[in-house]
Parts: sequence; structure tokens; C-alpha cells
Amino acid sequence: MSEHNHEKHSSSEKRKVSKLNQDIVKKCVDLFDRLPIGIYRSSPEGEILTANPAFISLLGYNNFEDLEGIDLNKTHKHPEGRKQFIKEVEEKGEIYAKESVLVDSNGNEIHVEEYSRVYRGVSGEHLFYEGVVIDINEKVKNRQRIEFLNGLKELIFSTVTSFINIRLGDIDYKITYSLGKIGEFIGADRSYIFLFDDEEMNFMSNTHEALAEGISSVIDDLQDVCTSNYPWWIDNLKKNKAIVIRNVKDLPVEAQREKKIFMKQHIKSLCSVPMFFDFRLIGFLGFDMVGSHKTFDDDILELLDIAASQYSNILNYYKSERELIEHHKQLHKLVDEKTAEIVKANEQLKIIAENSSDVIWTADMDLNFIYISPSIYNFLGYTTEEYSALPFDKRLPPESSKKLKDVYIEEVELINSGKKKFDEKSKSLEIQYLSKSGERIWAEVSFGFTFDTNGKPTGVHGIARNINERKQAEIIYKQYSDRFKVLVENTSDWIWELDTNGVFTYTNPVCESMTGYTVDEIIGKSFTFILDPSCCEDNLKFFQSSILLKKPIQNHENIAVHKNGRKINLQISFVPIFDDNDDFIGLRGITRDITEKKSFESILLQSYQKASQHMRNTLLGHIEWDNNLEVLEWNNAAQTIFGYNKSDALFENMIEKLIPKESRKEILEIFLAAVHDQKPTRTITKCMTKDKNLIQCEWFNTPITDEADNITGMASLVRKI
Repeated sequence: MSEHNHEKHSSSEKRKVSKLNQDIVKKCVDLFDRLPIGIYRSSPEGEILTANPAFISLLGYNNFEDLEGIDLNKTHKHPEGRKQFIKEVEEKGEIYAKESVLVDSNGNEIHVEEYSRVYRGVSGEHLFYEGVVIDINEKVKNRQRIEFLNGLKELIFSTVTSFINIRLGDIDYKITYSLGKIGEFIGADRSYIFLFDDEEMNFMSNTHEALAEGISSVIDDLQDVCTSNYPWWIDNLKKNKAIVIRNVKDLPVEAQREKKIFMKQHIKSLCSVPMFFDFRLIGFLGFDMVGSHKTFDDDILELLDIAASQYSNILNYYKSERELIEHHKQLHKLVDEKTAEIVKANEQLKIIAENSSDVIWTADMDLNFIYISPSIYNFLGYTTEEYSALPFDKRLPPESSKKLKDVYIEEVELINSGKKKFDEKSKSLEIQYLSKSGERIWAEVSFGFTFDTNGKPTGVHGIARNINERKQAEIIYKQYSDRFKVLVENTSDWIWELDTNGVFTYTNPVCESMTGYTVDEIIGKSFTFILDPSCCEDNLKFFQSSILLKKPIQNHENIAVHKNGRKINLQISFVPIFDDNDDFIGLRGITRDITEKKSFESILLQSYQKASQHMRNTLLGHIEWDNNLEVLEWNNAAQTIFGYNKSDALFENMIEKLIPKESRKEILEIFLAAVHDQKPTRTITKCMTKDKNLIQCEWFNTPITDEADNITGMASLVRKI
């Protein structure tokens, strides 16, 4: 190759290398400008020599010119930390992942991670520092958040473990103390627990309260609080929802009652977590912020929910232990009382037995008397010695002797077979005894058995009571029963009886005049055959429930169909029937035809509905007030006249809204005069609309009274004139 060609080739290669270097430099510059991390070079004294846009933006400046003259050392929040940083760089030559806190041009703190290196001259002098700065604000926030949550978690679980083996008397103090610790950790001014007083949740009480310094207590004012004052609050708790309110003033319309109460307590923010035990809402754990606004995210609420669950378990344990202690106290008291009663009874038992008009006796299993009270003499004319020596067959007539033996043998067999326990009810029966003079005496005999420790019967004890007079009374009762039957069969009400299957077993003749069916047509039929088919299913369910309850029912209304097809309204009352053995055998009732009464009530209802519709649609404003001049009713015309809708009227003090201040005294005097005189009044006065316009209105006021003529409020008709 010639020398000329060689030089030409060499020149071309240089141009290519130069072009390549330019491209590399351009890419580096472009990378320097576009990197999202801050890159800078500074003098050892802290003067910024160069910086990329990310670093300029990080410090809150718009361009590099704004950084000129800025001392990088002064951008660090902690000067001592910066000095330590420089010392490490100069000693080690470079630093990796050093965390620092910078301050931007607006005074905002910036958490950063720095990578820095020192560049020296040939003689070792410091020429400049080069560094990379990465914004780790989010990383620090996340780390702080994790540390906060871990701290809260450790606090809650340490609180739980602190209750292990705690004395019962220290639980209330420990709960209050732990509430204070949790409240302090999350920044609450007031931490508390509310518990519902019963399962119906009609009332609740503030049971525990912990306060930050300078915060006033409200626990004494929050005892036996009616939950109906907190409808929105309670509804959310029942749905197992945590309630977080960043600003009480932003509560929704449906929580206006709660808003007024919270603002009265100067609460700015609050948080509440429901407390459940055995799937039943028993109360809630709450935190109030009085000094500042605050909110809580789902992670914090989840931990607070754990705390609420633990408090629920602790409080339920506390309640159970207190109830157990109280139960033991009552049990000991009962044992002492029963012991005293037994001692006293033992002292008096002999006196009672010796002086009782009933014959008290004990015998062995062969019915040989061991003891018999002296009252046997008044009962049958025998002394105790004479009657004890009397053979069994000489004591009773043959039929009574057989009856007593059969029952006795049956009872013994039941006991021996295990079908009857020692603590079951004594057997009772009526038999006749033979007196010493040969007269037959009716007696009611109750007897039971005594048992040894193995449950084996060892003897018999019993009481015999003279019931001759009662038997005579039964005869008289039967005579009166016959007369009563005549009365029942001639009354204007339908009297009937049903068996347990709902079948008529008795009816008086009134059934025919009331239903058109004769006695023979009704007896043996189910009660449903006379009912309106549309209500048969409901009545069967009602009958079945009545059979199970076995309780009297008053004034149950029903619809029947007369034999001629006409529907009739019936009012039914009935009681359960039991036989001599207290076994339930059916229902006995009385039915009254109330068709005319129902027709009259329907007419009254229609009249009331027409009057109500008239009041709603009248062009006159219709307003009802209670005795405190709070609105109970507000029709559309009232809204048209004054501009307030019904919701406004029910929750606002409308006297102050409608009546100018200078006229209120006069209006109140008119209201009081109407209440005192119980007479309607008419007045014309200036009123004020929602738009603050004054209008002239004519008012017609009528006092409202209850059934006892007590004034319960005022009804007003008003028109704009």
C-alpha cells in the first residue's frame, strides 16, 4: 500500500473513532440528565460544581443556576451527621448506602440514601466529591409504618399476656391502664370501653376510661345511656363495622344525632371497634381525638379489632368469675339458711306431727306401722296403739283395700325396675277408711318411699287427710254444674270445646244462630270447616302453637263463613283443659260475633284516612307540636309556606326558625294560654321563611289531648296572608 493511501485510511479511522466518542459522550450526557436519581459533584468546602436535573429537583430548585452559591453542607438537617459523613468519605475514600436527612428549599425534610466518593490530586489533596443521592422517603415511611404496626402489635399482645394469672380485683385497673397505653401509642386523647346492659341493647354504659394529660373525664355522664340516641352508630356496630371519623363535622345526614353529641364533647375525630362474644355484640372499644384530627387505616383497625376481641374475652371472664363468686356466696348463704331451716324443722316436726289434723305415718315395706300421729283418734276414733295393732284388711273397705294394694304394688315395681326415681312425686289417691264405729270416711292419701344410699326402698311414709266435707262439696258442685249447663246452653255467646286434634267435642246451641250449623253438624268436625279458606293455614298454625303453649288466649279475631255463605267476624277467647291427672286434653272457649263492630271500625278507619289525606293535601300548613314546642308533623303546605322540608322541621327548633326574636315571647304566651284554657286560639303574626323573608301569617291553634284529657301538644293550621 502506498504512503498516500495509508494516510487516507488512517484519517478515515480517526473520524470514525471521533464520531463514536461523540455518540458515547452524548449518550452519557443524556443519561446524566434523564436518570431519576440525583448525581452531583461538589468541592470539599460544599460548593456544588455540577448536578443533574433529578438532584436539582430533589432539593426543590428549578435549575442549576438556583443552586449556585448553595452550601451542600447546609442542606443536611443534622450538621453533626454531615461532618461525620465527610470524615468517613475522606478516611475510606467512598461511602455506600449512607442514610441522611436533607432539607429542600421549602424547608421539607427528605430522607435519602447517599453513595459518595472523594477524588484526589497527584499529591493527595482533595479535589472534589462525587455522589449519588436516592430519595427513600417512601421507604422510610414504610419502615416507620412497619415499626409502628409492630410496636402496636407487641403492645396489644403484651397487654393480653399481662392478664394471665391476674387477681380478679385488679382486672378493672389493668384494663384502664392498658387502654391508656394503647391510646397513648396511637395518639388518642381518650380511650374507653362501652358495654351494653342487656342482650336487647337498649342501654349502654361507659365502663372503662383512660385519658391523656389535660383531657376531661366523661365516664360519669355516660352511664345507662339510651342507645336510641345513637341509631346510626349502633346500626354500624351491629354490622360488625369499625367506625372511623376523620372529622366529626363531616358525619352524614343520618348521623346528625351523633354529631350533636360528639361536638358537645369537643371531639374532633374518633374511632370505634365493635366487641363481640359468642357472635353477640356486647359493646365497643373507642378512641377520641380532642386536640387534633386523626384517622386510622385498615392495618391499625385490624390490630384494634384484636384488642377488642381480647377485651371481650377478658370482660366475659371477669363477668363469669364475679357471677361464680356471687353464686358461691348465695350457695353458702342458701346452705346456711337451709341448715337452719332443717334444724328448726326438726324441732318443729314432732310438734306439727303431734298436732296435725292430718294423719302422718311411716311404715316398713310390708305396711306395718312404725309411727302414726295421734290425730288418728279424731280421724277414726282409734288410739295410735289400737290402730297400729289393727290388721290391714280391718282398716279399709274391700274396694279401697284392693285399690291401695294395687297402686302400692305398681309403685314398688316401677322403683325396682328403675322406671321411677327416689326424688319423683309421691303417689296420691282417694280411698275410704273404716272408723271404729264402722262409718266409712273418705280420705286423700299421699305416700312415698324412703331409700338407702344404694337407692333401694326401705320404707313408706304418708299423709291421710279427711276429705268427707270436700266430697259433699263435690255433690253440691255437680248440682251447680247442672245449673251452669242450663245457663251455657241459653247464653248469646257460642261456647265450645275442642280436643287436642282441633275437633269439636262440645258446643252450645248458639252455634246455629251464629254459624247456621246445628250442634249435630258441628260435633266431631274440625274447627277449620267453618273458617274462611283463606285463613285456614294460619289458623292451623295458631292452634298448634296454642296446644304447645297451653296458655289462655284472649280476644283472638278470626273470619268464618256462615252456612249461607256470608262471611262473619268472630272474636275468640279460650283456656286449656286438663283432666284429673293434670294431663292436657283440649281447649274450652267462647266465641262472639263482632261483624257489626268490625264494620263500624272500618267506617272509622276510612274517616281517619280521609282526614289524614285532607291534612296532607290541604293548602293550609298543618303542624303538630309537642309540649316542648318540637315539631311532630309537618305537611307539604307548611314546606311551601316556610321553605323547610319535613326532615328540617323534625330536627330543628322551628319556633326560633319561624318566629322573629321580638315576637317569640308573645307567641309562647299564646301557646301557654291555649294549653291552660284548653281552647283553640287564632292569631296573626309575622313569620320568617328559610330564605329569611318576613311574611304575615294567620294561625289557628288547637290543643291536643289524650284519653285522660291531658294536654299532649298543639295542632296548628297556618296560611300566608
